[in-house]
Amino acid sequence: MRLLLLRELQARWLDSLLGALLIAVVIAALLAQRSLSASAGAKIHELAHHLGKNMLVLPAAMDRAAFYRGNYGTQTMPREYLARLHSSDLSSHIRESSALLYGNIKTNGVPLVLLGMDPWQGSDEAAYLGTAASTRLGLSGGASFALQPARRLTVAEVVESPPDGLDQGIFTSLATAQAILDKPDSMNALRLGGCWCRINVETLATEVEKLLPGTRAITIAGMIRAQKGTLAVMERFAAVLQLVGLGAIAGTIVTLLSAQVRRSRPEIGLLLAMGASPRMVSACFVFKAGLIGALGAHLGFLLGSVLTSQLGSRLLGLPLQVTYDAVLPVFGGSMFLSVLSALIPAWRASRLDPAEALRND
Repeated sequence: MRLLLLRELQARWLDSLLGALLIAVVIAALLAQRSLSASAGAKIHELAHHLGKNMLVLPAAMDRAAFYRGNYGTQTMPREYLARLHSSDLSSHIRESSALLYGNIKTNGVPLVLLGMDPWQGSDEAAYLGTAASTRLGLSGGASFALQPARRLTVAEVVESPPDGLDQGIFTSLATAQAILDKPDSMNALRLGGCWCRINVETLATEVEKLLPGTRAITIAGMIRAQKGTLAVMERFAAVLQLVGLGAIAGTIVTLLSAQVRRSRPEIGLLLAMGASPRMVSACFVFKAGLIGALGAHLGFLLGSVLTSQLGSRLLGLPLQVTYDAVLPVFGGSMFLSVLSALIPAWRASRLDPAEALRND
């Protein structure tokens, strides 16, 4: 058996290497998919952990997609809504709150975002600038500028990490923003934070909308649920990909070993004629399939690590690594399937008639 195995490895090394490379490509794709899915799930879990206790209340008529793109429209809510919320029974569930007024403005032809906030630390004449706003306006800390003829502001600081990531933002008190945007006693966003321990967050959102007519309460939990739905779709496609990948591995092993059995008929016939048992012949091809599967698995791990890192950087902005919980099932499945798939050609090899195999040589 060892002689047959060594001869097969020497004579058919290119076939075996090509088979291992094909298995490696399949394994790399499966590892990358599983690692990306696991990382996406981890990011959603982290997002839920850090942001799941927040709620954003917007005017119901506001285009939320436009809001997230930075186009804030004209829809507003009464500033009085915040006081109404704090005087209601819902206040026991709310630990933090802030009234916000977003607006799109132009200063000297430069498009910027004005964000008024309450609570606000500082005077109504102070403003903070994002780095992009500072660059576009040519302003630094301590500079004075006008957003309207009768309203001058002083740059308190240029912030590297501005609220909501608005690098192009000018941040002021709510009262100042209301005056500049000519929207007295108005706001267009209300951010609430708390521990919704004694009430379901979806129930709380419904109660907030009832208390504040014409509003829409958006919870991070709802956003997480939507992202989990997307992840579930990814998992379903992943199941199809895994089935196709495992089928490709099985097909590779069956095709490769079947071809090698046909080309090794004289050697197999000679071994059987010399007294080798059919079980030994079968074991030879099964062991060879295991070697090919192992080589493909190791090459697939190396290729999958590179592929996962590149895809993670491009899709998630993170240099991901192949996770062990992804490696073990893929490795184990590949090895087991390689050996299992080899049973068919191995059985055929063991059933050869020695006289016929030698006569047809």
